[in-house]
Amino acid sequence: MTDLRASLSCQHANHAMAPASPIALPTTSYLCAPMMAQGEALGILYLCSSAPQPDQPAGVQEGLTDTKQRLVEAVVDHIALALANLPLRQTLHIQSTRDPLTDLFNRRYMEESLEA
Repeated sequence: MTDLRASLSCQHANHAMAPASPIALPTTSYLCAPMMAQGEALGILYLCSSAPQPDQPAGVQEGLTDTKQRLVEAVVDHIALALANLPLRQTLHIQSTRDPLTDLFNRRYMEESLEA
């Protein structure tokens, strides 16, 4: 049985490794982690590991290990939730500063304005 991860490649990753790319170092491995929150795709986090250089410490030369991949997945989940929460926070702020019936500003908006 073949490893599917070895045969799949992203078009943007192949483009980034092209000679005309601003990335000077050849990449040895990359990871594309989709940012999904609340059933919506928010973006992709693209990480690449460059070829080991002789002056790098041993920990840097090992590339994208399974531990690093799990860390990236956890970070991506947190970033995706934070991005998905931004519109919700904005909606809550609007609802807390406006009257729902008349859509006029309320006392809370006045207090925020006076503080500013």
